[in-house]
This record gives sequence, C-alpha cells and structure tokens, in this order.
Amino acid sequence: MKKIICLTILLSVAITNVFGQVPENIKKHYSNTFEVFTDFITAKPENFTPKAINMGYSFSISYLVPMGKSDFSFSIGGGMTWHNFYSDALPKDAIPTDLWNDRWNDYYFMKLDSLGVATYTKNKICVAYFGVPVELFYCAKNGIRFTAGMRLDFKIGSNTKYNGTDFLYGTTEVYKYKKYNLQNLSNFGLCPVVRFGWRWFNVYASYSLISVYEASVGNKIKPISLGISFTPGR
Repeated sequence: MKKIICLTILLSVAITNVFGQVPENIKKHYSNTFEVFTDFITAKPENFTPKAINMGYSFSISYLVPMGKSDFSFSIGGGMTWHNFYSDALPKDAIPTDLWNDRWNDYYFMKLDSLGVATYTKNKICVAYFGVPVELFYCAKNGIRFTAGMRLDFKIGSNTKYNGTDFLYGTTEVYKYKKYNLQNLSNFGLCPVVRFGWRWFNVYASYSLISVYEASVGNKIKPISLGISFTPGR
C-alpha cells in the first residue's frame, strides 16, 4: 500500500511537470489519469477465498475531442492496469508437480493449509494489462466531472508471489517463491468504467465483463474495482 501511494504521488507530480511545458492549445486536449482501487472478487473459483482488500492501480493518457461548444468530450487513449488478487490458495501451475492432487487434466486452486502452510505473509496473483479506454467525458464550468465508457484490455504479464512456510522442502526458513506467465488466463478483458468528482479528484468504479481466468477451466474471477482517481494538471 505504501509503495502504491508513493508511486501515485511521484507519477502525478512528474506528469504535471511534463504537461506544464506543453503549449496550451495542445495540452487542453490531453488528460492523464492515475487510479488506486481495491478489487472485490465475483465468480470465485473453488478453493479460492480472496482477502477483503486487493489493492491495484492504473495509469492512462487520453486525447479529448470536444463535442461542439458543449461541456462534453469524446476521448480515446491507452494505459496500464495492475490487478492484485490476494487469497489463501495457489493456482495449479504454481504448485510443484509432486504435490498436485489426482485431477491431472484439470486446472484448479489448492488451499495453502492443504500444502502444510502454517503461516504466510504474502500470497497473491498479479495480472497486468495494456488497456484502450473509449469514454464520454463531461466537465461543468463549476469543476464537476463525470466520465463513462469502456476499456478493452490486453493481458501483457502475470505472476504469483508467495512468502511463508516452506511447503516445498519442509525447512524452518521463510520460503519466497515467484512464478511468471501463469496458465489459463484470458488474453483480453472488457470493462465498463465510470468516474465522478470535482476537478482533479474523482471516485472510480469498473467491472470486468470477461473472466480473468478462462471460463472453460471454471476458474473465473470477475473483479469489481472501486477506488479513487487523480487527474493532475486539469
């Protein structure tokens, strides 16, 4: 959480400084947004119990096209989103093969306590996306703002990270494990997005219409993201 807050501040300051050097006639058509949110998990897989707080963040830059002399604009852009799903289970491809259960042809999650884990400090799945948001933007003269649109996401990376009881070798040392390129993840995402606020500060919500995991393997994970959104320099 501290890292995310620090990153939010640093990116906001840096981007504001960069945009401060851009001519006004160009700058007024661009919007940069940084968001911090938590995911509430729906369509949970078997044996997967998510934590109450699943912090993620996103960053995007959009180009705004005014709709005549109205307070509305159409925007399209690009950016990155990182989802972190904390739970009490590991996906099959993060488990050593000699600890797999007998469902060899299935993809599943396995509870940490069933692997002999007594304590752990971190266990999460991280999925990174490059997104293309297409949005309708409203900005009143008093600073009130509202945004609604869709974001098409393309998966560009994934990993799982575990710190806790050494279930692999049975030692008393803290076992730290990280695996990249997880299997059976959907390659695309599609999310309706809304924001509402005043000037550079907004509340943010989105919902994943496409499962994080491929529906064919039964491990869906469809997050509802709620958080706050910053638009520095506007």
